[in-house]
Amino acid sequence: EEFVNGYVQTYDGIVDSHGNMLFESGNITPHSLMDIVNDNGDSIYYLVKEIPEKVRQAGLATVKSFGVKSRFVHLEFFILNEDQEGLGKKGDIFGLEVNMRPPGGYTPDMMNYANDMDVYQVWANMICYDQGFFDPEHRPYCCVYASRRRDGSYVHSLEEIRSLYNGSILMDEEMPEVLADAM
Repeated sequence: EEFVNGYVQTYDGIVDSHGNMLFESGNITPHSLMDIVNDNGDSIYYLVKEIPEKVRQAGLATVKSFGVKSRFVHLEFFILNEDQEGLGKKGDIFGLEVNMRPPGGYTPDMMNYANDMDVYQVWANMICYDQGFFDPEHRPYCCVYASRRRDGSYVHSLEEIRSLYNGSILMDEEMPEVLADAM
């Protein structure tokens, strides 16, 4: 396959039984997951406070075209970093993956932190009542995921990082082995 010089932007959400979005979120992964796995690198991604309108529209169109109802969705899109012959112009968006599930790893927890909410409760409300209780204007925080390899060589020790960012670290734990290579 042709190499795509771009980054991944997701459109994640919870869809009601009529195909309407009850909750929307998204994250940006600036580095290729394949490169992270192949090069044994560190992973970083972050939730966006505002979903770019072109990503939102692509996400909504995908939900509609797949006829998604009563589901959590995790949609991945490439955003081109530069013009790429045969693919498009810098900033163009095109689909990478369609997943009918929540995003992986600790992303649902990150959604909770960033939005000061409980995404699992929104999902339960969709299942039980076909409605969500989420205020899209209330996105008070940013949330970033940053990883370190056990065998990596780093400028700062974990103790230094924990001490420096003590009040800002909401979760500090080891990734389960099944996800560790990619995350």
